[in-house]
Amino acid sequence: MLCNPCNATFGSQLVALLKKDPSITFAMEQLKDRVPSLYAKFMDKAEFIGTGRDRSTVRASVSKGRLRVLAGTGVNESLILDTDEALGAIARRMRRKGMNDDERNRWTEAFKDLSDDVPMDLPTGGTIVKRPLPQLRPRVGAPAVDHRLLALIAFDYLALLIGKAAHRSSFEFVREGLHQAWARFRPASGRACMRWNKVRSLPYPRSRPDR
Repeated sequence: MLCNPCNATFGSQLVALLKKDPSITFAMEQLKDRVPSLYAKFMDKAEFIGTGRDRSTVRASVSKGRLRVLAGTGVNESLILDTDEALGAIARRMRRKGMNDDERNRWTEAFKDLSDDVPMDLPTGGTIVKRPLPQLRPRVGAPAVDHRLLALIAFDYLALLIGKAAHRSSFEFVREGLHQAWARFRPASGRACMRWNKVRSLPYPRSRPDR
């Protein structure tokens, strides 16, 4: 029931909220083994959290099929980095301190071979520790699904089932509510969506009573 401009603004912004809603997230977790392709697509860039051995909160996100730890602050103001990012950070810090290539390579290789939970004092100052990735769970917050999205989905499905009967006046309040909601997401041109106006103005055949 939405034209292309509406779908690209109003529709897409409402649908984007689905990934932030805990009920949808938990439902997708139940479908992980049954529909893995759908789960992978839905959870792309979704955020996960867990608690590390040092009680730091670890955040991670899936991007292009790879789980990456997100940069953050841990206990005692420690810096949390993904292992690959930490490797680059070590090399850059040593370069700024004037260490030559051989020295940088020796320390980065030592970091690669470092076992979990074993601290390594860096020549540039500071200590780095590899931590195993804790058990992660989807990060959820307050319900995010907008009731207008549910109304839009229901009305679109209804239109598929009953066709032009969706134009009857008894559904006017639904169309009007969606039309008003769309106005908040109107494109920069400010031009009204005429398709909604046409849908609202089409008369229902008099041969069939309004119910």
